[in-house]
Amino acid sequence: MDKQRRDLFISEINLMIDYCYYSFNQFNKILKMMDDNADFEIDLFWFYSQTFINYAANLSKLLWATKISKETHEEFQNRKKLRDQIRKSIGISENSILKDKKLRNRFEHIDEDIDIFNGSLVMQRNFGPSEGFINLGGKEYDALKEKTFRHYDPYQAVLGLYGKNTNLQDLYNEIKMISERVIEFEEKSSVYPSSKRSRLRTIM
Repeated sequence: MDKQRRDLFISEINLMIDYCYYSFNQFNKILKMMDDNADFEIDLFWFYSQTFINYAANLSKLLWATKISKETHEEFQNRKKLRDQIRKSIGISENSILKDKKLRNRFEHIDEDIDIFNGSLVMQRNFGPSEGFINLGGKEYDALKEKTFRHYDPYQAVLGLYGKNTNLQDLYNEIKMISERVIEFEEKSSVYPSSKRSRLRTIM
């Protein structure tokens, strides 16, 4: 493995972990303010939750290669091999929940969802349990399925957008585990420049 390239990847992985920690911590501060009935800005809640999803997806891209348009199979396999080696060195499972970027993709392509929206019931920026809603037809409405823009269930820690959803606490726990393994890897592998635990990386 190219050590210089590997160290650059590790450095960028650490940066994305820092950003994930910070956005998740801020997101939870807003939740606590809501619980305490303190003054809060609800748009900050949506901002930090989406920011967390986006940085988690950027971290995922650093760990799993995605084929680029016009890239040859050989070129892709060379990039994929390096990512595979980095994950193996750190100890990240191929089945990690971090690999799934579907929710981030929905945020990136929200315009496409609006283009095909047919005008039936939609909930926007809804906060609360995902059970018990009744739609206009009198049937139970699943807030985590299509026709729902930005729903967060605080009891399950699930964020949903137009049919895609992610448990944010589970995702955070996975990133926390990866953070610990990256630090262990740096200590035994002479990564340069070595990354020190950032002030952004407060343990929740």
